[in-house]
Amino acid sequence: MGDYGKKKSHSEDQGSLVTDVRPRKNKVKKRKLNSKKQKRSENVGQVLVFGAFIGSFVWDMIPEQREIVETYANLDDCKNAVRFSDQQCEKSYQEALKIHEKSAPRYNNSSLCRQEFSAKCEKRQDGYSTFWSPFMAGFLVSEILKDNRSTYYHSPYYRRYGESRGLYTWTGDSIYYKRSNARITHVLSRKAMDATPKTARVMTRTSVVSRGGFGSQAVSSRGG
Repeated sequence: MGDYGKKKSHSEDQGSLVTDVRPRKNKVKKRKLNSKKQKRSENVGQVLVFGAFIGSFVWDMIPEQREIVETYANLDDCKNAVRFSDQQCEKSYQEALKIHEKSAPRYNNSSLCRQEFSAKCEKRQDGYSTFWSPFMAGFLVSEILKDNRSTYYHSPYYRRYGESRGLYTWTGDSIYYKRSNARITHVLSRKAMDATPKTARVMTRTSVVSRGGFGSQAVSSRGG
C-alpha cells in the first residue's frame, strides 16, 4: 500500500508537471505571435510613410501648366502692339471690365484697400453695400486651346503696393514673368485661367490678416 501510494503520488507529480509546462508553451507561442504582429504593423507603417513621402515628392515634381499671356495697360496699347486684331482687343478689354466690376477685390474701408494697393482705390457700391476696390491696372489677353477649340482668355490685372512687377489677376494668382533678352514674357497658370468669375466678398481687417493679403494664398514663386 505504501509503494502504491508513492507511485500514485509520483504520477500525480508528473501530471502536475505537465499541467505546469503546457501553459508556458502557450505563453511562448502567444509572445511569438504578438512579436510577429508587431513587426508586421511596424513594416506596414513604414511602407505607408515611405509611400506617402514618395507620393508627395512625385506630386511636387509635376510642373504646373502655364500659358503665355499678353499684358496691356490700356486699349490703345493692345491695338498698337498688333498682336491681336483691333476687334479682339476691344472685346477682351470689355470682358476684362465686366470681370473687374464683379470680381475685383473688395474691402470694407479705404485704409485696407490702400494698404494693399496704395492710393489706387475707388469707392464703389453694389446695391446697398458700399466698399473700396483697386483700380484696374490693365488687362491681359491670351489665345488658348480649350475643349479642342481655339479661344481667348481675358482678365483684368492689379498691381500691389510696392511691387513694380507684382501683377495679379482677380483670383489673386500671380502673373509670372520671364526675361528673354530685352523682352519680358508673362505667363499665368492654367488653373487661374479655368476659374469662373464670381462676385467678390467684402474683406475686413480680420480676413485680410488671416489671409496674409491679397494674392497670398494663390501665389507661387515667380519665374525668373
